[in-house]
Amino acid sequence: MNNKKWFVILLINFGLVSGCTEKPQWKVMYDECKDKVQASLSEAKKDKNTQSMGEMAESMGIATCEIIKSTCEGNEEGFTCKAITDNKK
Repeated sequence: MNNKKWFVILLINFGLVSGCTEKPQWKVMYDECKDKVQASLSEAKKDKNTQSMGEMAESMGIATCEIIKSTCEGNEEGFTCKAITDNKK
């Protein structure tokens, strides 16, 4: 019986700790956005003929990702941030 008690306490603590370290939804979306932009344009940046176009498109894509960050960073509970994150779900 004592082992079960410690096991339950361990599970509860693990749940509390993992919940506290989770990234906010907007941060996950921001990181995914940057990763997708960079991955999708990596081929274009390798080719000399399309390198400048790829760099310009990457800048535009990253700027779009920055909208998520600037909207949500200071006000996660704001209407606009919630609209962005709710749209992802």
